[in-house]
Amino acid sequence: MNTSAHRSARTYAAVGLDSRADANGPHEVALLLFEGLLDRIRLGKLAMEQHDLNNKIRHINKALQILGEGLRTHLDIKAGGELAQQLDTLYAYCSVRLLDANAHNDAAALDEVHSLIKPLADAWREARPAAGAPGTELPASPLDAGNATAEATAPYPGNYGAGRSSSGASSGLGGTLLRYAA
Repeated sequence: MNTSAHRSARTYAAVGLDSRADANGPHEVALLLFEGLLDRIRLGKLAMEQHDLNNKIRHINKALQILGEGLRTHLDIKAGGELAQQLDTLYAYCSVRLLDANAHNDAAALDEVHSLIKPLADAWREARPAAGAPGTELPASPLDAGNATAEATAPYPGNYGAGRSSSGASSGLGGTLLRYAA
């Protein structure tokens, strides 16, 4: 694909992401981040199986970026309490496992991270507000996904990231979303 066509395709994709994110605000942005993370894990595993080192590294690094800058950074530890701390710990653990997968070509580590994140994405998808429903209030962040999210974060080992504090940056996800789409 030539450079101009590549730029046009990226612009088209960015407009699509912006439109989708604007449709339901922060809730949709968080869902897009979860979906992007799962997709990057899948693509990283595929590249690993095909012995495509460059794409394996690119996709796993993008997954790490989504976890760290997209999901983890925007947790509001103060307002989210124990659930936010558990999510922070989960995201930190998943980051370590993604690094292990990248360094050791460990497909099982990618599968593990996928199996830990998928229930969160599914719970977040289930919590999606009905489009245009009158009186539907949007959750502000993944912290508001409800009990299904809390249950999905329970079975993971380690204590990675415990005690992390945040000043409460639950907004601003939209500004970081497009960086993860490329």
